[in-house]
Amino acid sequence: MRSLINIRCVVFGVVIVCTFGTAAFGQPWSGSGTAEDPYQIWDACDMQAIGADSNYWDANFILCSDINLGEYTGTSFNIIGNSSNHFTGAFDGNDHTISNFTYSSPGTDYIGLFGYIGTGSEIKNLKLENINLEGFRYLGAVAGKSEGTIINCFSETYIQSYYGFAGGLVGENDGNVSLSSSFSTVKGCVDLGGLVGWNDGTIDQCDSKGVVRINIQNGGSIGGLVGYNKGDVFDSFSNSSVYGSNANDSGGGLAGVNSGIIERCHSNGDVRETAYSAGGLVGYNGGEINNCYSNGEVSGVYDMGGLVGWNSWGDISSSYATGNVHGEEEVGGLTGWTSRGSITNCYSSGDVNGIIYVGGLSGGIDSAGTINDCYATGTVTGTTDVGGLVGNNYNGLYTKCFWDVNVNPDVNGIGDGNDPNVIGKTTSEMQTESTFTDAGWDFVGEVINGPNDIWDICEGTNYPKFVWQIPVGDFVCPDGVTFADFSVLGAAWLSEVGLANWDPNCDISEPNDNVIDERDLAVFCENWLAGIR
Repeated sequence: MRSLINIRCVVFGVVIVCTFGTAAFGQPWSGSGTAEDPYQIWDACDMQAIGADSNYWDANFILCSDINLGEYTGTSFNIIGNSSNHFTGAFDGNDHTISNFTYSSPGTDYIGLFGYIGTGSEIKNLKLENINLEGFRYLGAVAGKSEGTIINCFSETYIQSYYGFAGGLVGENDGNVSLSSSFSTVKGCVDLGGLVGWNDGTIDQCDSKGVVRINIQNGGSIGGLVGYNKGDVFDSFSNSSVYGSNANDSGGGLAGVNSGIIERCHSNGDVRETAYSAGGLVGYNGGEINNCYSNGEVSGVYDMGGLVGWNSWGDISSSYATGNVHGEEEVGGLTGWTSRGSITNCYSSGDVNGIIYVGGLSGGIDSAGTINDCYATGTVTGTTDVGGLVGNNYNGLYTKCFWDVNVNPDVNGIGDGNDPNVIGKTTSEMQTESTFTDAGWDFVGEVINGPNDIWDICEGTNYPKFVWQIPVGDFVCPDGVTFADFSVLGAAWLSEVGLANWDPNCDISEPNDNVIDERDLAVFCENWLAGIR
C-alpha cells in the first residue's frame, strides 16, 4: 500500500491538477527506483510526474494499474525523455494499459509516451490504446526514438506526421524491438511504418495491422511494418494496407525500402497508388531477403512486383509471392525489375498485368543480374516484351528456370528473346519432381551441394514448394494437414520415432522426447487442415 502523501493529486470537476516532488523534496511515488524496488505508478498524476523531473529518467518504474490519460490534451502531458536528455531507465508496464494519450504539436519532434529512450533503457509489457499523436518527426506511441529495448508492447495508434520517421509503436528504432505489435493508422511524408518508421536496429517476432498512407505528393519509403529498414527484421509479419501518393515513393507490404536483412517474414496487405517501386513485401530492395513471402495485391505504375518492386544490388532467396500485380511498365510476379541483384530458389504464382516489360517472375533484368532455380505459374498479359518468366532481358544470367506453357501459351519465356536456361513446361510437367531434379534442383532426398533440402512436391497436386512452407504434421504429401496425415499419426501412436511408419524428420514438436504421444497430438492439431501457404 502506498502512502497517500505520495499521491499529490487533487481533482476539481474534470480537471486534474497534479503537483510533483523533486529530487530535493522527495520523489512522488512509492518505491526506491531500483530494479528490485521500482517506483510504483498508479494513476495519471504518477505518469505526469515522471516527465516533470529528468532527475528520475535513469530509474526503474512499474505500472500498478490501468491508467487513463484522457485529461491531458494539446501539449499538456509531460513527455518522458528528449533528444538532449534521454530516458535511460526501465519501465515495466506489468501487462497494464495506458489509454487515451493525446499530444498535438505539428512542429515538434520526438513525440510519444517516451520522446527518446537511450542506450540501456527498457520498456516492456505495456499496452497503449486509443493513442493520438500529431507532430513533425520521430513519432511513435511508445517512443519517438529508441536506442534501447522494447519488448512485449502493443499500441493502438493514430499518427499524423508532417514529415516522417513515424511508426505505430516507434518512430525510429536504433535498438531492439521484439514480441510487439501495433494496430495503427500512420500518415505522413517519408519513412512511415505500421510498427516502426525507420529501423537501424533489430525487429524480431513483431507484427502490424492497419493503414500506412502518404498524404502529400513526392513522399517515399512506406511499409506495412517498417518504412525504411537498414537493420535486421526477423520472424515478423504485416497485415497493413499501404497507400502511396502516385508520386515518387517506395511502398512495400512489410518495408518500403530495405538495405538490411529481412528473414522469415511475410505480408498479407495490399499495396496501392504507388508510382514507383512497389512490392508485396518490399518496395525497393538493396539488401537481403530470405525465406519470406507475400500474398497481397500490388498496383501502381513503374516497377511493380509481387514480392519486391525494384531489386537493385539486392539478394532474394527461398521466397515467393502469390498476389496479383498490376502496373504499366516493369511489372512482374516476384519483382518488377532486377538490376545487378540476384533471385535464387524463388517462385511466383500471381497473375501479372501490365503494358511493357511484363513477366511472370520479373518484368525485367539487367546489368548481370541473375535468376537461378526459379519458376512462375501466373497468367501474364501485356503489350510489349511480355514473357512467361521475364519480360525484358538486358545482360541477365539464368540457371535452370521454368514457366508454365499451358498457363501462358502465347508468349515466350523471355519477352524480347530466348535463353536455353529459361524452359517452358506443361502444367503436368511442372507438377513432376523429375522435371526439376533432372535440372539439378535440391529436393528432399536429393544429395545436391550438401545436406540442405530446399524443395518438396506433391506430384500431380501442386507445384514445388519450400520445405519450410510445409506445416508440422503434413507427413504423407506436402499438400496440407489432412485425414491422410492423421492416419499416420494414429499408426505411430505411443511408438518411438522412426517406428510404425513415422518419419523422424517430421517430429519437430516439443518436447522432442522421441515418443509419439498427446504432446505431439497437440502440435498436430494446431496445424489441422492447414494448407501450404
